[in-house]
Amino acid sequence: MRLTATQRHRLNAVTLPTFTLIGGPLVIVSLVTASGVLPVRFELLLAAGIASGVIGALPAILFGRSRGRFAILAILAVGVTAVMPVLSFAYVQRRGLREAELYGARWAKALSETRAMDGGAWPESLHAVPPNRVPLLDLRWPYIAQCRENVCEKVGGYFLQYSVRAGAAHLTIARRDLLLEWDWSTGRWVD
Repeated sequence: MRLTATQRHRLNAVTLPTFTLIGGPLVIVSLVTASGVLPVRFELLLAAGIASGVIGALPAILFGRSRGRFAILAILAVGVTAVMPVLSFAYVQRRGLREAELYGARWAKALSETRAMDGGAWPESLHAVPPNRVPLLDLRWPYIAQCRENVCEKVGGYFLQYSVRAGAAHLTIARRDLLLEWDWSTGRWVD
């Protein structure tokens, strides 16, 4: 059975969105798995992947009536489906780091104030900071945090760690491939 041009277009118009609707979320899942960072709710990232698939396939479905034009637009659709989730994920990952840095800076201030009140001794842990000095989590939507007893140790996909070794305080933001430490003398994060 030979398909007419209209039937071929209809078949392509169904096959391409199916491929891109599966491909966009697959790219997002791969990025989350590879990076180990989930800065926002997973459902939001999946929605971004699906949206990239729809946006990528739409021009081919609407304007790809001829075989050559459909092929070019299908290649563009696959490219958009692969690139848009990567750019979206990179953006939310960068913003997640920024949220973690802001929260960590507020902790640095609280730790310094607690040290000044306690006669120069650093608190042993973040939980040792008096409740009236604990900074509030002012997290922008859609970023997420994991908190326990008013202390959020994971903010925007990054870990906030604090320890005292040999009388020196170490406040860090960490992830698998990143380690930033708070420089107490300059009041900023350093690599």
